[in-house]
Amino acid sequence: MSCERGLNLENIFKEKSLRNDLFKSVTESWSKLDKYWVDYEKLPKGEDEKKLWNEFVVKFGAWKMKHAAVMEALHNKQKLAEAGAGEKDANFQKWDKAANQAELDARESLQATTSGLDKLVYVIATQAMSSAEKTVCPRPRRRQCL
Repeated sequence: MSCERGLNLENIFKEKSLRNDLFKSVTESWSKLDKYWVDYEKLPKGEDEKKLWNEFVVKFGAWKMKHAAVMEALHNKQKLAEAGAGEKDANFQKWDKAANQAELDARESLQATTSGLDKLVYVIATQAMSSAEKTVCPRPRRRQCL
């Protein structure tokens, strides 16, 4: 999201090398996320975690589509900039406005997504702490450990 925001800022977008770095960073981030996503899906999950994960997947999918709309508008704007179109060009302005509006739409969706992720992380952390306590303090001796 921060790269997306940077690409929507006029002063950053004007700088070709910075713009290219941000587009590259977005691509690399998606590659990492895809790899980690596959790894996480292979892990065993408790019932609460499964439920929250499935809810998160739906919210994330909605955000991902909105993010794709932002990136499409930014790529179209980039093509125009590289073809020599300036900020006063009507098509450039059209894609600039589209990117800004898409970013606002994506931001709303991202808030719901991150809220769901926060709940999921809390459940995972709670389960990990409970598991760690059981490892350190086996049940029959639990009172002595506390």
